[in-house]
Amino acid sequence: MATFHSLKSLDLGFTDRDDLSSKLTQAQLAKFMELYVKKEGIKLKRGDVCHYDELSSYRNDNRYIFDGQHLIPFSHELDEYGIIPSSFVVLDEKEAFDINHFDNVRTHNDIVWIAMEGSRLEEALKNIKDDKTTFTYGNKTYTIEFLPEKCSTLSFVDCLKKIGKCGPMVVDRKSKNTLVLDGYYLIDDPKDYLSEAYDAAEIFEDDDDECDESDAKDTLDVKNKIIKGFLKLNNLI
Repeated sequence: MATFHSLKSLDLGFTDRDDLSSKLTQAQLAKFMELYVKKEGIKLKRGDVCHYDELSSYRNDNRYIFDGQHLIPFSHELDEYGIIPSSFVVLDEKEAFDINHFDNVRTHNDIVWIAMEGSRLEEALKNIKDDKTTFTYGNKTYTIEFLPEKCSTLSFVDCLKKIGKCGPMVVDRKSKNTLVLDGYYLIDDPKDYLSEAYDAAEIFEDDDDECDESDAKDTLDVKNKIIKGFLKLNNLI
């Protein structure tokens, strides 16, 4: 399991938390953390996470993960509150990361990165039954559960293939060997969601044949805002 290191005092000379967060870049803060770790003789292993206590600890704010050489910030590509970066792949022969490896060092979400190709993909495709499948790694059998309701435009097979060399799944903490495949995280083309966005806006259609130009324009503006908001909500624009 990865280890979480809480750094109590970096003695950076700033007067308060706001001053510190506004004056330091991520790269500078990471450098200060590395110097602190070296000074205190803390032995980091790849995947360990550090956080400076004087900064916000809301969800995954200001958490830095050790990549084997340096501390790097959490990624924000799928979640605004931060996730484990995609350079840390679970169930990979080059790494020693089980799917639960990062449970102790992150909060808010349980997203991990995994490969789904070759014999593993073939096994998973072969074992599909309803919205579940299984595959083996080492001496363990892992289950993948699909959430179709969050991504009606992609099938289970589509999503498994889309994972490829490295894609996101979510660890089900209720079962140590279960991953959830949420198609929401695999959408990369706004067209995949456009039909649903238009459907969501249809409730604003005005069936009154006598509506004037102003009413029609207002209706169109609202529909466009709904569509844009829908796409933005799903990180597509």
